[in-house]
Amino acid sequence: MKKIIGIVVEYNPFHNGHLYQINKIKEKYKDSLIIVCMSSSFTQRADASILNKWDKTKVALENNVDIVIELPYIYSTQSSDIFASKAVQLLNHLKINTLCFGSETENIDDIVNSAKIQLNNKDFDNKVKEYLDLGINWLRRHFDKEGILADERVLCAMLFRVGHSMFMLNEEVTKLASYAKANGNSQISCEDVEEICSTSAESDAFAISNAIIEKNAEKAFLALGDM
Repeated sequence: MKKIIGIVVEYNPFHNGHLYQINKIKEKYKDSLIIVCMSSSFTQRADASILNKWDKTKVALENNVDIVIELPYIYSTQSSDIFASKAVQLLNHLKINTLCFGSETENIDDIVNSAKIQLNNKDFDNKVKEYLDLGINWLRRHFDKEGILADERVLCAMLFRVGHSMFMLNEEVTKLASYAKANGNSQISCEDVEEICSTSAESDAFAISNAIIEKNAEKAFLALGDM
């Protein structure tokens, strides 16, 4: 039976690793059809893609991909579980019989076991929260170095507004500390974060996606205006 291969991709940008994957698939499955489900002009991290979706499609088709379908914006900017689920659903509608992906191991049992732990282990969510808290602790340490107080509400507001890029967060900590010191303050507030911190494209795009899911047009337009 002819192999109909599905791949979930972003190609932001298309690089030699992607080409290697495609060539390996063609090498292993000689008479195969490759269908990729690709994120739109916005990526899973809600950044604007380096190339728009039309140019990414052109590059894919020029490198042995047979069919490209779009993972709509409303799904491509969601968390990884929604991103993956919707992409695979679309590929299944096109009757793929093989799903290919890159991983650190060729042992599919290890991957399945990891997925089962995520789904069934009651401690998993607690561990996720524990590691997320490390982001707040990282911010707190940086404010401590500047001699500025910031409570947990302020730190959460920063993560929500700025995103999780360590480079951007470091820049915003410096800005907030300078602002507080210039005004003779030793503590920053959520209002300071709102006024001083730059909004990341990541948080703006997530806000738009959530508003669309909620069917809240006013909220979506307000988020779009913030970009």
